[in-house]
Amino acid sequence: MMVRTFIRAIVACASLGGVVACAPPMFVAGHTADFSEVFTGQGVGGPGSNWMMRGLFSGVTCSGAATPTGLFSSSGNVSCSDGRSARVDNAPYQGLSYWRGQGMFPDGTGISLYYDLTADTITPQLERFKQMAAEKQRGPARAPVATASPAVAPPAAVAAAASPPRFPSQPPVVRFPRGGDRPDDIAVIIGNADYTRQGKDIPDVKPAHADAEGMRLYATQALGIRDGNVIFLKDATGAQMTRVFGSKDDARGQLSDWVKPGKSRVFVYYSGHGAPGAQGGSPFLVPVDADAARIELNGYPLRTLYDNLGKLPAESVTVVLEACFSGLSPAGSVLGKASPLFLEVKAPPVPATLTVITAGAANQMASWDTDESSGLFTRHFLEGMSGKADANRDGKVTLEELDHYLKDTLTYYARRYYGRDQNPQIIKGGGR
Repeated sequence: MMVRTFIRAIVACASLGGVVACAPPMFVAGHTADFSEVFTGQGVGGPGSNWMMRGLFSGVTCSGAATPTGLFSSSGNVSCSDGRSARVDNAPYQGLSYWRGQGMFPDGTGISLYYDLTADTITPQLERFKQMAAEKQRGPARAPVATASPAVAPPAAVAAAASPPRFPSQPPVVRFPRGGDRPDDIAVIIGNADYTRQGKDIPDVKPAHADAEGMRLYATQALGIRDGNVIFLKDATGAQMTRVFGSKDDARGQLSDWVKPGKSRVFVYYSGHGAPGAQGGSPFLVPVDADAARIELNGYPLRTLYDNLGKLPAESVTVVLEACFSGLSPAGSVLGKASPLFLEVKAPPVPATLTVITAGAANQMASWDTDESSGLFTRHFLEGMSGKADANRDGKVTLEELDHYLKDTLTYYARRYYGRDQNPQIIKGGGR
């Protein structure tokens, strides 16, 4: 184990309009999601900060720069000497002098970075990273055996890492061809996984966070949508969904404010529960704070979503739904004690300006991968759009090619794994 050395960076000063402004030195530490690598380094703090860090074990060096995205947020790109790069979103962690950044490499490996402008509080965190990395290197066969102090609990980070996460967050490992920059395009990506936190009788959707992370990579890499133009929601409430998409009576939500008329292309993705109304009819998206017995009151109507998206002055709108509306899910019934088997689900009409791609027909169940790491539809959609669906090898995936690919993969594996029908639906402009 290398001994950490810290060299205080010389305070950087710059002349701004005749006023000399100085940025404090900054210590940087971090680790990959599985603690297989630990990084340490230093740089210059403050808005527009630059830093460099080195892997304690592999010798890989990474550098980055953070630029403000809000009053208490920033983001930047991490570039490493082994060719990997990641986008990292930063926010205060323990006061304004101690920030944390979260990001992900294209292969699905997460990375967490910690920035300290005082160089005092980061040391215990770094030592914990080293401990986790040492446990990773030793492996379970050589793990130390507890002896004299059974009442002493292991460090919280070690205990947390020993148990699997409640919801997977690593997306399918898919590499997309880099799309051209689309500065006016907008994406809305929602992953609703944690339904039981609200104490309601709706089961969780375990893969939804990982699905949403995969779609964020698709949007920013393949579609060329800028990070700042992605509205990303994990475990969205009904109020949040109304804020973004608007209501039945007022379609002017956040998304409407962001669209540039005639210029913006809009991409919307939702992973989570869908459900029919209590009496059947038009289906609903299910916010995480919904009540199973009152979906018609606190669900978000799919018809409202389609109608409001159809009113956007966008160049085009694409909607991708990793959800089913039968009231059934791999984790159980969304409707609690009510039986959804005899409810007729009627999909709402799709406005002419929309293209809608769904995981299955309205009365079918949306299956998960057998290890519950991803929605079966989302995995094969991402793989198809990475180029596997490009049957004629012209560098583009058409809707017809995608439809054929999904039926050849998703539909086949849903039948093979679970003995159930799942037929993806692609509807463009009010019809097939």
